[in-house]
Formats: sequence, C-alpha cells, structure tokens
Amino acid sequence: MIFTSLPTGCKKALVQYFGFECFDERFRIFFDLVNLSDLDWEKAIHIADRVWSDRTYELVTVPVGQAKRFIMHHSPDLVSQYSSFDQYHCDYVQGAMPKHNDASWPVLALPSCGEALLDGWHRFHSYVDSGFTAVHFILLEDCSCIA
Repeated sequence: MIFTSLPTGCKKALVQYFGFECFDERFRIFFDLVNLSDLDWEKAIHIADRVWSDRTYELVTVPVGQAKRFIMHHSPDLVSQYSSFDQYHCDYVQGAMPKHNDASWPVLALPSCGEALLDGWHRFHSYVDSGFTAVHFILLEDCSCIA
C-alpha cells in the first residue's frame, strides 16, 4: 500500500519514527514539540504525503497470540532472558508505561535489526495490557512468518 493510502494512525507511526525520531530534516519544525496538536499532525502528514508518496508498506492485522510468538522468535535477547512473552511483558510493564487508548497506531516490524520491532514496543505492550485481541503491524521487510 502506498504511503498516501495508509490510514492516519499508520502515517503517524511512520512519521513519528522516520520523521521525528530519525531526525529527518524535512520535519525539523516539529523536533522541539513535545505533544503535537491535531493541526501539527496534519502539517506533518502533509509533508510526509509529499516526500514519501512513492513509498510502499505492507499493513497487516495480527492476532495478539501470534504477535507475541513473532516477537519472542525474532528477539534473541528476550529469549535468553525470559521463558515466555508473558514473563517478559510483566517485567516490561512494571516501568512507566504510556497508555494508548486505541490500537490505531501500528508497530513497525523489522526483524533484521536484531529485534522483532524497530519501533512500537510501548504501544505493543499497552495494547496487550488493554486486552486488544489484534495489533496492526507495518512490515518493513518480508515477514511472511507473520503475515
């Protein structure tokens, strides 16, 4: 799916990571903002629609159980420290956890980076904690084992 056709939550997740956290200079005007207003997001997405219009992404919805297995399978550091995802999850949510009221922002999957997710760990744990039964993933490489 091309960037311009993605749902807004997907665009926001991609802009947050690739635009803001990776310090893409085209998004410089947003770097110092802590919380973006709806208007700021509208402007940021407008920039992304223009500069990333030809990028394609695979968006899939994955049942939580399958997503947990994917994360454990593609995160060797977790497997060496925890006997299960649930044990890892309990440990993870002990810290300060932002709450995500809906599951509209996907997580970004890129197992070749050495972990299952490139971005979205807090979101994923929040979705699990909130009892969501499925999570949206943007696959940044071939992840046929999850799609």
